[in-house]
Amino acid sequence: MAMKKKYGQAYIGEWNQIDQNGDVSTTGGILIDRNNDLMFKLRLLNSSSTYAGEEINAYDSEISHLDFEDDRELTKEERKNNFADWAKGHLFIFQIWEEESYTRYDKSYGPNYVAKNLAAVQKNDDFSSNLSYELIPIIGEKSDLPNREKFENSLNTGRAIPIDNTDLFGKNTDDISSFAIFHEEAGLNYSGELGYLYENLDLSDIAPEYLRYVTPAKNSNVNVRKIKTSEWMKFIYFNIPGYDDVSFVPTTQLMVTQLDLNTNYDSVLSGDNNDKSSSDVSDTQDKDIESNLIKDDIHEIQLISNFRKMVKSKKYNLTLNDNDLVSFYLSLKTSTLTVLAGLSGTGKSKIITAFADALGVLGTNQFKMISVRPSWQDDSDLLGYADTMHNVYRPSDSGLVEMLVDAAADPNHMYIVVLDEMNLARIEHYFSQFISVLERNNSEREIRLYNSNIVHLFNSDRYPSTIKIGSNIRFVGTVNIDESTFSFSDKLMDRANIIELQMVPFNKRNNPAEVIDDGLPKDGKKEFEEYQAFLATSMNTIATNKEKNGLTKNELDFFWKLDELFLNDIPDGGFGWRTLNSIEGFLASISEKMDFNRQDALDYQVAQRILPKLRGTSDTFNGLLEINDSKLEGKLLDLLDEESSLSDFVLSRAVLLKKAKELQVTGFVS
Repeated sequence: MAMKKKYGQAYIGEWNQIDQNGDVSTTGGILIDRNNDLMFKLRLLNSSSTYAGEEINAYDSEISHLDFEDDRELTKEERKNNFADWAKGHLFIFQIWEEESYTRYDKSYGPNYVAKNLAAVQKNDDFSSNLSYELIPIIGEKSDLPNREKFENSLNTGRAIPIDNTDLFGKNTDDISSFAIFHEEAGLNYSGELGYLYENLDLSDIAPEYLRYVTPAKNSNVNVRKIKTSEWMKFIYFNIPGYDDVSFVPTTQLMVTQLDLNTNYDSVLSGDNNDKSSSDVSDTQDKDIESNLIKDDIHEIQLISNFRKMVKSKKYNLTLNDNDLVSFYLSLKTSTLTVLAGLSGTGKSKIITAFADALGVLGTNQFKMISVRPSWQDDSDLLGYADTMHNVYRPSDSGLVEMLVDAAADPNHMYIVVLDEMNLARIEHYFSQFISVLERNNSEREIRLYNSNIVHLFNSDRYPSTIKIGSNIRFVGTVNIDESTFSFSDKLMDRANIIELQMVPFNKRNNPAEVIDDGLPKDGKKEFEEYQAFLATSMNTIATNKEKNGLTKNELDFFWKLDELFLNDIPDGGFGWRTLNSIEGFLASISEKMDFNRQDALDYQVAQRILPKLRGTSDTFNGLLEINDSKLEGKLLDLLDEESSLSDFVLSRAVLLKKAKELQVTGFVS
């Protein structure tokens, strides 16, 4: 089995004690293979990771480099017990190599995730398996960065920050911590003070020998804190052989309350001191950008107007909350995966069809409605498989592969894939490749149909081994919430915008006769082309929108407080930078002419991106949410009340009320 790709990012994990039956056991996850080699399985503890929930394998060739002696003269059980006694006191630092999926006898295997460059550190006294860790760079003094003043000047002007092991942070800037440590002593020997912690950073570029941060803006100043080294030594993992420039810090220790205990507030880096000449844009460029934005706004408002008319027309005759329609549109604009949830018969599939109609793709190869089957087990059911006996690729009857090939060759037009009743089968099984790749950078987003190194297929010209998933493809799922369906994993919820449609009172039903036209653009094909070109490239311009309309300091403070509540009371319940970046893109994409303001959008994103993670038994909630004398109470409601200047949170309160009632009746929230 050939290695596909080395992912440079450093990861932290612990021995995974789950055995083959799915139970925790004293030697679970430890195996001895047919060659008498020892191996074990790892569980990731990174707060944000492409591989969250995946099984990572560490093999004998890596274990042999650790401070553990495997006596092969002992019995297999004795060897397993010896390793278990040693491993339970250690954490492991590693990088991940992905071994390619392959097909043998018409059955798909893999991919296999392998721990490489394995290192071990002893667990701190306060270690808990419920902790998650943030990967934070440690930047030391160098000849071209001799002191803190030079480092801060580089931050303020957006200059390169030299660092030796940038490959340990991967290539996706969204996965990089918003914190960094500047170490005051040359040589990184850590014999003295750790130095200063920089908070609210935003990484913009990773190169082989440096990092570059966005210069601080007025509404997102960088806070500087002096680290209390003696306190941090109790929970930080650092100075690891082969991983000199990285540290792992529990996310719980990065909450404001804990930072105040373990650091001394020092100063602020303000955007007011920026070297403006380094980021100035010429007047001509400004005018071009402004002209394009105005043009895009016109297309956007026309498209939303046509979508609304189409929904209300005789053809579809849907009665829906108007804000739900705008939220659905914004989700398609800013996210690769959108999920419409609700009771059967609320019109989920018809909404998507109406949007495709308004966009001009209905009835073409640019729109595909795929009915998910309960029998689906892996991605071969959705995509197809390589028939090695006849040396041909056998595409699934879903037609998805053909559509993806067409979309890759036609990047300026929109393609919409609908997975109808997507949770009839386990989404993480049949949609696994897509879940992993959809959040990667556009240049790295591709799925693999088969291993071209193993087999040559006669129809490879039509079905290549890999297919690029461009920004012109959107996936939409519909979900019926009942006892016959599977629930979502955290891995999926972190990547999707989940829109639960609101019920409109029956006495407010639309009268389709009042809708004059069916929503079609007046100029027909020309406007359809413009709409599609705008949407196909909209995700590429989100970064520009973020610079102008990104999250404010007050909004960031609110989300941090919300995250603290989740992390403190719900195991694995917090949300990371992936979710926050998606929310920021959604808010930044609102137009003043949408009749959907920022306060509404903030409310919708809390309800759609964060509150779906609120699950568990009554013991889990621990005062977060409860009903007393028919009144909704709890720490979550207190926070919404405290932050009422940001939004009224009408939808979020409705979602919380529904969850509180479910908790009261069943003792469990799903």
